[in-house]
Amino acid sequence: MIEGHRHHQFLDLEGNEQDIVDAMLYLCSAKARFVTGETMRVTAGYASSL
Repeated sequence: MIEGHRHHQFLDLEGNEQDIVDAMLYLCSAKARFVTGETMRVTAGYASSL
């Protein structure tokens, strides 16, 4: 991640492709059967801190 943007994240983690894949697999699983019409942001809290 670009260091200039890291201070905007709540979590001190560097994301990777697997984070996106895990979110997609969750939404495709039976565990997400009650989730409808939602937007899932996989951002480590970036959008919340702006």
